[in-house]
Amino acid sequence: ISSLEENVAMRGVSGLGQETILIMLDGHRLNSQSTNSESFDFRNSLDKIKQIEVLRGPASSLYGNVALTAVVNIVTRSGSDMDGGRISAMGGANKAYGGSFTFGHGNLQSDYMVWGSIYNSEGEKKVLSGTTHYIGAYNQKPTFDLGTRIHWGDVNLSVIGQHGHPVPYYNLLSIGEAFSYDDYGTYNGEGPGMSRTNIRADLEWNHTWNDLSLSASIYAANERMQIYNVIGDTIPYMVMAYLAQALGIKDVKTRGIRQAISWDDYSFGGTVSGLYNYSLGQQMSGSLLVGLQFEDFIADDGILMIGADYNNTNNVRHSIILDGIERTLSSFVQVKHYFTKELIFNGGLRYDFKHRLDGRTINTLSPRVSLIWMPNQMFTVKGAYSHAFVDAAAFYRASTISLFSGGTNLNPEIMDSYQLDAIINWKDLGLRYEFNTFYNVVKDMVYFNTSIAGSTTETTPTTFTNAGRIAMGGIENVLQYTSDRIVANLNATFQYPFDIKQYSSSGHNVLNVPRFMGNAVAQYAVLAPQNGDRLWIRANMHAQSSFDCQTNDLTMIFVGGQSESYKQDGYVLLGAGAEYKWNKGISVSFDVYNLTNKDYEIGGQLLKGVPGLGRSFMARIAYDF
Repeated sequence: ISSLEENVAMRGVSGLGQETILIMLDGHRLNSQSTNSESFDFRNSLDKIKQIEVLRGPASSLYGNVALTAVVNIVTRSGSDMDGGRISAMGGANKAYGGSFTFGHGNLQSDYMVWGSIYNSEGEKKVLSGTTHYIGAYNQKPTFDLGTRIHWGDVNLSVIGQHGHPVPYYNLLSIGEAFSYDDYGTYNGEGPGMSRTNIRADLEWNHTWNDLSLSASIYAANERMQIYNVIGDTIPYMVMAYLAQALGIKDVKTRGIRQAISWDDYSFGGTVSGLYNYSLGQQMSGSLLVGLQFEDFIADDGILMIGADYNNTNNVRHSIILDGIERTLSSFVQVKHYFTKELIFNGGLRYDFKHRLDGRTINTLSPRVSLIWMPNQMFTVKGAYSHAFVDAAAFYRASTISLFSGGTNLNPEIMDSYQLDAIINWKDLGLRYEFNTFYNVVKDMVYFNTSIAGSTTETTPTTFTNAGRIAMGGIENVLQYTSDRIVANLNATFQYPFDIKQYSSSGHNVLNVPRFMGNAVAQYAVLAPQNGDRLWIRANMHAQSSFDCQTNDLTMIFVGGQSESYKQDGYVLLGAGAEYKWNKGISVSFDVYNLTNKDYEIGGQLLKGVPGLGRSFMARIAYDF
């Protein structure tokens, strides 16, 4: 958890937000063009999802920017999958409520689906020193997800609109200090937290002639970003004086200080590609993919608001983001070649040329090669190497606010990955085991340099800088069991940093990253599906080991130029639930999270431990028609 949004680290690599995993919806990017981030939260309706695909490791050669550590593709259901609709409503602890609808229909010529969902929660209240904190809150403006996908012949059109606004637990400045969330006024209709509202439309054309397939697509997107920080209920005068100087504020206040940064960004792009399937002799065959891509990004000048006394607006500053167009041109080639049915080569190369808003140009090559051996239907082994980059987020480079800028000094983040995968599939037993071992070398990760933020002598007016180098190795294991009545999944990951230089770390421990993580999820059909009505019971467990954290209390840094480190305890969380579905299309479910009401904390780059949600429940009713 960072100060404003949920954060997910993949193989020990984390940023200020979830900025290194590319999240896509039906192959279209959801990550912010300004910050590269996309949270795994309630901005995505679950009822629309058919499946979720995960590609482990770097994938810049395939997908370009952001795909540094992994790619997650959310695949929506088609209209022909549904051939009807579903409506649902849910409510639970902490005054949480929500609802959703999906409807679709399809035939050989056309297919369409529409969906929508909302979610709101007051969050779990925790009172510290007479002040109320909120855990897991999404309030004021409800989180929503609206969209449609239409297919007609060779043409596909998709339009989505999403909004999310999680409530931060701590204030920005004195990390760990309570702030009176209910006392602070709204700005643009929303309270403290990071708010994202985005609209995106994609138009695609695909056509196949025998062994040749051609495709072309264009997209346009707009995102409204607002980062509303509570600086603190009471701020020491010396600290506030420093902030006032950094932010260009003349009137120094120390009570009920709030700050909001807001801007709009616009992006437009397109891709053309061709796929050719070929045969060489009796055994060898394959496919060749070649394509070109372009993308333009524009951010408006933005607004910085500084207020005091909880609700007043004392200073407003415009032009907080550089003007201009950021343009990226890319070319890519992918080859999948079967030497035999058992031995497959898969490789790709991508070239990106980028002209940044800050005037700097970036040229980079992203190669990827893998060799796959499938001696029979039971075994698969794959070895792979890939090199990837993610350019530093546009906001870090284009911000004109010295406290939140990195400028032309920021380099792209780089990752080299070596992987070995093995899959054993016992279909007769219903078992599938997947083993992955990896060794990743990461350089130039972007982080918030607190030593510069608190320095009174630093001449460089930037606080976002590139870190050094980290070499991380690990093993991932996934075991799945499926039968007529049981579905069970077990995964366990162990990771270890071998070499660390000038990176956020303590010895051989990467800050905020546990050495071990594991999950177990299982469900059992009490009433077998063939009986008509169905009753499922389910349970889950999440476990992780302890890890080192750094408080990064900015008040301490401004005053003393240092921050504290401490160890976050490991924990085990349990959950359980049940679902009953009638033949008539009505289903009800009930789930309990953190069944034992375990007290635990989650670390983050800017915060000391954020308390996790205590025991809570959610009930849901749905009707399929």
